[in-house]
Amino acid sequence: MADTLNGMFDVRDFRVLEEVLSTGSLSGAARALGMSQPAVSQAFAALERRVGAPLLVRTSSGVRLTEAGRAAAGHIRPVLESIRRAEVEVTTVVGLARGSVRIACFPSAAATILPAALRSLRESQPGLTFSVVDLEPPAALTRLADEECDLAVVFDYPDDPAGPASAPGERVVLMEERLHAAVPAGHRLAGASSVQLSDLAGEYWIAGCPQCRSHLLRLCESTGFVPDITVQTDDHLVIARSVAARIGVALVPEVVLPIITGDEVVGVPIEPVATRTISAIRSPRAASSQAVEATLAALRQAAGDFAGHRSATVHHSATPNVEQNEDSVAQS
Repeated sequence: MADTLNGMFDVRDFRVLEEVLSTGSLSGAARALGMSQPAVSQAFAALERRVGAPLLVRTSSGVRLTEAGRAAAGHIRPVLESIRRAEVEVTTVVGLARGSVRIACFPSAAATILPAALRSLRESQPGLTFSVVDLEPPAALTRLADEECDLAVVFDYPDDPAGPASAPGERVVLMEERLHAAVPAGHRLAGASSVQLSDLAGEYWIAGCPQCRSHLLRLCESTGFVPDITVQTDDHLVIARSVAARIGVALVPEVVLPIITGDEVVGVPIEPVATRTISAIRSPRAASSQAVEATLAALRQAAGDFAGHRSATVHHSATPNVEQNEDSVAQS
């Protein structure tokens, strides 16, 4: 008896029986399964022989379950649903995510966090493909709202009058980063562990994107001065070369520091502490996308890795000696 029970059902039997019940006929089940009606009839007849009793009664209006059929039917959907969940879980574990992900990302994250995330995905999820465009947050959020991207990687400042909170879709915070003053390597404050923003009141300033320029104005005004902005640019190379040439100083977040600091430019944390938040926002249409979920996980990991190693990159790329500091007391 035990051997008979062990061999009574398999997954194909349950799928055939499920479609027969769903469609109400053997011919409907055949169409749903992509099989011929004779093949379904033969499969069902073989199942009834193994059970040793009829499962269905054929009528002029379709089919109805016998008592044995009702006993089997009570287990069909739970068994098949369990199998489907197992298939999804195994697919995720073995890294078989497939699809294409469209990403809009602001430039400094596109140069630091995003490449690390995409490199990891290329290694772990070779079936994924990507389309990336670098856009500042307002344009990225517009593209997200227009369903022209699946993920928008954006930033916002605590005092932003309009941040990404109202954007459509799920928001995932990737990291919070501290703001730094970017100064020339020989600047009087380049060797400091931190700098009061008010100590830079007499400097000329290089300002970044419109969102960052607005924040610079608000932050400086709250400290008691209006920054003298002499260069306005969205280009990190222009910021780096302008600071190195002593045209002015800049206020930059931590993800910008690896791009602009080196032998000629130094990053110094400002006081009082000022921060901005980097987030990824997923389009509502991509809410169930396994490819987008894998990309979000990689972005979280890359942001965590950056945060874990930033102490080695955000502190002084060049440490001026005391004589250099003393010689550069005048405005740089």
